Amino acid sequence: MSAADTLAPVLEVRGLTKAYGRVQAVRGIDLALRPGEICALLGENGAGKSTLIGMLSGVVSPTEGTMSVEGQPVSFGSASAAQAAGVSTVFQELSLARHLTVADNLFMGRMGPLWRLDAPRRRRERAREVLVGLGWDIDPAAPVGRLSAADQQLVEIARAIASDTKVLLLDEPTSSLAPQEVERLHDQMRALSAAGLAIVYVSHRMTEVFDVASTFAVLRDGRLSLRADTADTTPSAVMDALLGGAAAQTGSDRQVLGIEESAERPAPLELRGVGVSHVLHDIDLKIRWGEVTGLTGLRGSGAVELAEALFDRRGVSGQILVRGVDSSDDPRELMRRRIAYVPPERGSGLFPNLSLAENIELTARVGRRKSELTARDVIRRLSIKAENESVPIRTLSGGNQQKAMIGRWLLLQPEIFVLIEPTRGVDVGVRREIHELLWQFADDGMAVVVASADLEEIADLADRTVVLHEGRIVADLERVDVTTVNDAIAKAAVA
Repeated sequence: MSAADTLAPVLEVRGLTKAYGRVQAVRGIDLALRPGEICALLGENGAGKSTLIGMLSGVVSPTEGTMSVEGQPVSFGSASAAQAAGVSTVFQELSLARHLTVADNLFMGRMGPLWRLDAPRRRRERAREVLVGLGWDIDPAAPVGRLSAADQQLVEIARAIASDTKVLLLDEPTSSLAPQEVERLHDQMRALSAAGLAIVYVSHRMTEVFDVASTFAVLRDGRLSLRADTADTTPSAVMDALLGGAAAQTGSDRQVLGIEESAERPAPLELRGVGVSHVLHDIDLKIRWGEVTGLTGLRGSGAVELAEALFDRRGVSGQILVRGVDSSDDPRELMRRRIAYVPPERGSGLFPNLSLAENIELTARVGRRKSELTARDVIRRLSIKAENESVPIRTLSGGNQQKAMIGRWLLLQPEIFVLIEPTRGVDVGVRREIHELLWQFADDGMAVVVASADLEEIADLADRTVVLHEGRIVADLERVDVTTVNDAIAKAAVA
């Protein structure tokens, strides 16, 4: 038993349930949070995380169950009621006004309709007191839009806890942060925890939550499937609780196909002196058949731009050879040459009001290529969960939309697959499915290129990892061990 276990709960829920008609999104949750606890809340899409966070934050009304704050029964009818009781939430989509200053954002909505009449100097002084009290070096007079993503996240947190906050709910706060920014946020979370604040931390990244969380709460099918101290559990136990079975294959288990190039089958992609003004400099790189190549580095390293250059030659200098032949500037020609490209924006190229089948078939039409596969074949192969192939694609979960984005390229029978941040914002179960799908593509002989700033993902997914820093390649690593590769990536990326 830890010292925190002897403290009375600051927030406690009993039998918390939320039903939408006959569907129970959350079923009988019992959960107690104690001062200083950092509780990682995990679950696949549809497991009930958002609904539970919604009830704790006052956005969603429970169907059954009770809640108490510091032993006093509470019933939240709104987010402001939850905040008045000491429970504040920072949602994944930040609610800051980017054109206003840090000070304005901290106190906007907290001083009544006349908040703007308060003297700007006084607001800045009060904001500085709050930020200094938290130990954060952020200029209260700076426009929020000019801050880094990490500083914007900290301003949102400072705004949430500027009042008498006892519990802070963080909904995927690191989804848009670079690795060094994640560590900074974790440091601040530890400081807040040491000051007695209870934190619920929603994340899909296993390494992150084991780094910062003191406890775990795992949801599956709307029920609590695991509640444990971090020191008493393992990543595999958490995965079992998430997925309801033994953890699947990881990248380190893979046998890489590694097809050698030949005169009959030249390298799928070869870059010679490739550059993009002020972004990429003199890149020489040869991609191999039958393996997953990861491009990574800290945000701004050029990894994403390098992947984009493989499909969009505008503004690109140097030579990019596709199977030994100079590549075209026309994306449609590249599609006909069997190069597939999945951009980082999940909805990019999707037509929300068209059906799932129509969205999948669209790429083949644009590429002017007949396919032996049908949309139904793709849906079955990728296990896309939908009522049927005729439903509008906007009705699918984010993870299933992403699988449709990938799957529609299969109608072109691609030989080269380029993807940027392919699992951003999806849950751990869908992330695993996408990883296994990309490994299957490589095992079928394709060349797969994945660009991501998520070092944990690249270390697990890639058979070979190319690290960039300030637009140049600083390391080219073959897979050895996930931890070793991850460490090497981090060291090379900040070299």
